[in-house]
Amino acid sequence: CEKGGKWEQALHVFVALGQSRARLDTTVYNAALSACEKGARWEEALQIFSIMVQVNVEPETISFNAALSVYDKAGEWEKALRCFGVMVQNAINSNRISFSAAIGSCETCGEWEKAMQLSSAMLKSKVEA
Repeated sequence: CEKGGKWEQALHVFVALGQSRARLDTTVYNAALSACEKGARWEEALQIFSIMVQVNVEPETISFNAALSVYDKAGEWEKALRCFGVMVQNAINSNRISFSAAIGSCETCGEWEKAMQLSSAMLKSKVEA
């Protein structure tokens, strides 16, 4: 569903699984997050990310990257930076996608100084560009 651009179908499956009282794991949440992100359903993606945290499903790099991408596309650079900060504080491995989304959100909103700081941090952390 996620890769085929059928975000509605993916979201429907996610909701149905949740209603069935099945224990949803990180993979299920990540698929729903990615489907919403690719379908430009930013509010839904952020709700899913929030629920994921509330029900104690540990977000991982993919989860954070999807949230960062959503913030980037929504022009929410401050939220992207907070999300990136949480990722760093919790020792979640950041990668090229993580940095690119955070940097992109800053660039989109004209926050060039922040974008440059993130670029510098990316180089220092030896993440491949």
